Amino acid sequence: MRSILEDLPLARLLLLFGVLCLITSLVIGWLPGNQHQREQLPLNGGLIGPIHIDDHNTVLHTSVAADLPINSWSSVTLSLLDQDKRYLTGFGDSLWFEEGVDSEGYYWREAYSRYDAKITVPSPGEYYLQVTTEDNLSERQRAGRYLDVEADTRGMSAIPHRVGALIAIVLLVLLLVLRHRAQLQEMLSEY
Repeated sequence: MRSILEDLPLARLLLLFGVLCLITSLVIGWLPGNQHQREQLPLNGGLIGPIHIDDHNTVLHTSVAADLPINSWSSVTLSLLDQDKRYLTGFGDSLWFEEGVDSEGYYWREAYSRYDAKITVPSPGEYYLQVTTEDNLSERQRAGRYLDVEADTRGMSAIPHRVGALIAIVLLVLLLVLRHRAQLQEMLSEY
């Protein structure tokens, strides 16, 4: 029995292109940036920067982590500011650490203490990250605890490569369906 791809050189080419695009997107996503900043801020937030962006459409990878006390939460928002400290965009998530006993008497503990986000910065220049928080912590609970905020630049976005892989796979499936529609109809008519 011959492989479906043996008689279709275009199908093999589309498959190869899709796999290469997918591998390239993974590699781009793992490459470290050329600039790295790490700040330890109080739990009520602060300002990070300046962050120097050299190229157009640079991906800024951010990470926020906190060591929260039990049964607490903190909603952390990062705002990207331009060199004049004007708001450009914002993103965020909630961090929490909870424990308790369920209705059957079992002890449980859950935590979400770190989140990562990526944003594409369209133009070169100096930028800042304004970190703001809302939480249920008392001043005593805040003592000795910090937010660890990291920001590093990535040279390019992996999104175009993922889109290229998706388009290649859709075209491959469409090509195979059109090429083998008679056999598909025959198989489907049996059921």
